[in-house]
Amino acid sequence: RGLITGRQKTVIYLPVPADGLPPPLNRDGPLSAALASIKMKINNHMLISAILLVSIGTLFPSCKMASIIGEPVNHGKLVDGVYEGSYARFPNKAVVKVTIKDQKIEDVQIVQHWAWKGKNAETPVINRIVAHQSTKVDAVSGATNSSHVIMNAVQRAIEKALRR
Repeated sequence: RGLITGRQKTVIYLPVPADGLPPPLNRDGPLSAALASIKMKINNHMLISAILLVSIGTLFPSCKMASIIGEPVNHGKLVDGVYEGSYARFPNKAVVKVTIKDQKIEDVQIVQHWAWKGKNAETPVINRIVAHQSTKVDAVSGATNSSHVIMNAVQRAIEKALRR
């Protein structure tokens, strides 16, 4: 006979007397020892879970959302050319090339974009930046951090295009 617990189906075999009756419950009996073993396993699992949560928070302290540094473009100060910009906020990073022509944003190309789920933000954000001539546009739902990182990379490129 065994005692089955939890999802792992831990089986603890207990000695059964010849008469077939379970042993009396006492603090020193085999059932008590089995229950103590199960309790220790549960406590160990909870401790390991807590340590993992703390470790993850320590390893990834900068997982907060990237704030937007962009703004509408001041066309009168832009110098035509191609400028590169980059911005990173874990877990995302974007490197872009921005083409300025006739003092306007003509094109934005993604050179590199590291993202877990935010690849779908690339085209919509670039199109919005060019259409609105601003690096502060609506983010793509579900890819907010990637959207902000792309906007900020374009802003950094535009800052290089400003007449000093």
